[in-house]
Amino acid sequence: MLLFGLFAVFVQISNCVVLRVTQNGLQELANFTQQWMSKTIVEVETDTFTHHITKGLGSGSLLFSNTSVEQFDAPTIRYRPSDHSFLYMTALSGQAKVSSDWLMYSKYLSIFGVPLSGKVQMQMAGIKSEVAMQITATNELLVHHCIARVVDLELDFTGSYAAEVLQFFKMNLAKSIRRNMEQQFCIAMKDRLVPWLREQIDTFPTLMRFPISDNVEITHKLHSIAMTNSHIDFRLLNSITWDQDVIEGEAVDYTHFAFADSFEDSSKMVEIFIEEETIQTVASAAHFAEQLRTNVSSPYLRTQCDYMCIGTIFPDLAESFQNSSMRVQVSTLHPPVIRLRDQNAQVFLNASLKVFPDPPLQNMTGPVLEIKMTTEFFLNLQLKHKHFKAFVNVVKSKAEVVHSRIEGLSQQALDFLVNMSTPFLEDAVDVFFGEGMEFSDVFRVPLENEVLSISDGSVRLQTDVVLEQALMMIMY
Repeated sequence: MLLFGLFAVFVQISNCVVLRVTQNGLQELANFTQQWMSKTIVEVETDTFTHHITKGLGSGSLLFSNTSVEQFDAPTIRYRPSDHSFLYMTALSGQAKVSSDWLMYSKYLSIFGVPLSGKVQMQMAGIKSEVAMQITATNELLVHHCIARVVDLELDFTGSYAAEVLQFFKMNLAKSIRRNMEQQFCIAMKDRLVPWLREQIDTFPTLMRFPISDNVEITHKLHSIAMTNSHIDFRLLNSITWDQDVIEGEAVDYTHFAFADSFEDSSKMVEIFIEEETIQTVASAAHFAEQLRTNVSSPYLRTQCDYMCIGTIFPDLAESFQNSSMRVQVSTLHPPVIRLRDQNAQVFLNASLKVFPDPPLQNMTGPVLEIKMTTEFFLNLQLKHKHFKAFVNVVKSKAEVVHSRIEGLSQQALDFLVNMSTPFLEDAVDVFFGEGMEFSDVFRVPLENEVLSISDGSVRLQTDVVLEQALMMIMY
């Protein structure tokens, strides 16, 4: 029943989160890509290729095989987004040392009976490239084009007399080898870089969640990717996972994410924009998961004591509940209504306060008094020491008795219990919202230098990411 109630609320609203990677974030990603490339390129196996010599003593064909990258100094990487769905990765000033076996087929040189094989060392410098990746409407990442250039290439053939002959053809050989190495570099970018970036993009929605209880949490999936010349937005839709059931909100179009477009780019690596409806969904999920329920107790609720308590103030109450203590159970009647204002959240709450004798009476089950309350309060949300904290300020509240089973209780005692319900509710509200949430419960990657702000309709978190550690967590 609770699951259906949450479903009815959730499907009527669109819940969106925008994860924005800024220029500084892209620069850190570029730095990590450079490290990744240094480790990856040396593992690339290149195809065998053949060069044909058509003139001179060495005319024939030259087969290069077992080509391996012995050393690769990755170029300086830069990611450049655009407003037309293209992400460009440029690389400058890379260097590589490559070795390859060569085998020559020459009808002239074979007459002399000399070995026609050996090794060649290739020293490449000034490696530069541009890879243009298109992000499609279905969030696919495709290579639109790749341009690679090797500015300087030095060849050193060894192995036999034929190697001396090949020295005379180094200029033509260098052109052919350079062209082949440029093609192999682009193949590596298509086969290695793009799938690697795709994995990171697919992982982004899983890096953030809102835990509600042991079996309920708000999760995310990728809706679309949008870019400008200065940042990349990963637009996320919320889902509620309840045990094995997943509830998704209604479909939205691209305009629904426009609430994040009014903010200027941050100096932090990443910005996270959470719209008001997402916060409302978290509160609704907490209500239906029965997390907005608590027990409030106080020494003043004892019916018998040596000093001051409710029993000494109202003897008729002490007579009805001898040697007892009154326990107050507070729970929400409906999901709280949350409105995000400038630097705080306005909350409207309907709650039920049920009073139980402790220990229970033998001839009576359930609450002896039930009070319905409506309250309005403000939450001042702050982020301190990796902990989301909400400071509660109750503006107004109203209470009325719904049901009373206490016989012989004076109106004065009943009014006192009703008046006491306000501080009890305030204590409960502080339990519901004031305890906050650990940063690590929401974000699964290490963050630092966080700044939290609230504006009308949304929450904005600006933060830096310990990117290398985060990506290592994603990869492994």
